Order: sequence, then C-alpha cells, then structure tokens
Amino acid sequence: WVWLGGGGGGGGGGGGSHDKLERTGALSDGKLTIVAEVSVPPSSMGAPQATTVEALPEPASMQALVLADFGALLDDVDTADVTLAVGDCDFRAHSQVLSARSRMLKALMSRDAADSRRVELDGVEPDVFGLLLRHLYTGALPEGDDDTPEMYQHLLEAADRFGVPSLLQASARALIVGLS
Repeated sequence: WVWLGGGGGGGGGGGGSHDKLERTGALSDGKLTIVAEVSVPPSSMGAPQATTVEALPEPASMQALVLADFGALLDDVDTADVTLAVGDCDFRAHSQVLSARSRMLKALMSRDAADSRRVELDGVEPDVFGLLLRHLYTGALPEGDDDTPEMYQHLLEAADRFGVPSLLQASARALIVGLS
C-alpha cells in the first residue's frame, strides 16, 4: 500500500497530496478511488456455517408487517412511557409515536407530562379514543360493531381535535359513503 499523507508534524497542510493522489491514479476526474484488501485469518472464523437468507417480502406485505409490529407495540404496556387518562380509562402509549402522529398530543405531552408522564384528556369517550389510538399506531379504521356512522362522527370530531389528518379524512370519507 502507499501512504499519501504528510510526515509527522508540520501541520498536515494539503501541500502536494492532491498531486500524489493524481500520480497514483487514485484521483481521476475529481473522483477519489479507494481500493482496500481485507484478509481474515481462517483460524479466527471458526468452522464454516451454512447461512440462509430469507427473501425480502414484497413492499405491500412489508408495510403490513410494520403495521402489525406497531400494533404489537401499542399492546406492549411495559415499554410505554406515557399514560393518557380518558374518563375512567388509562391508556398506556409511547410518546414518540404519539408525537409523530398527532401535533396536539405532542403539545399536550410536552406541556402536561414533562414530569409525571400522565396526560388527562377530556371531551372524548374512552372507546372513541381507543380507536383513535389504534389508528395512530396502525392506520386501522373501525371494524365490526364499531363500523357505524355514529362512531365515524365521533372519530371525525376526535381526529379534528387531536390533529390526526389521516383519521379525519377516513372518517369524512366513511360518512360520505354512508350517505350514498
């Protein structure tokens, strides 16, 4: 290998190192080429092992996996770092997820939960907030018994209040479709 740097001391100014790079062919047309050879002694690698690499899922199924992981995160109260008190229900959640998905919850948490990590929310029913929270983590919309125009009306109001545009749009769309 060739050392192109300056000697010891002397401040290391560029004095000629550019020319050295061009002479060695490492710098050509403004591009620096670095070639490295790495050797690993066989004794440090141990016995050869078979390695399997699973094929990456298609983007749509990868997105579904991410959403499922976030749903599992919502259900993992051990890693939650904030409590949202709604009526007589406490919802454990993750402040980073809430901050990323709701500008209003981000503001409330920075103001109310700086020390206690507990935020009191009023003006929303626990079942509505639970659906809103699930939507924040997974993008899910109401299903089954919750898939009603009345619930979408409540979700529309909650989404507007908490600054969740995706749920606001989905709820408005569901209400419009329900009218036709």
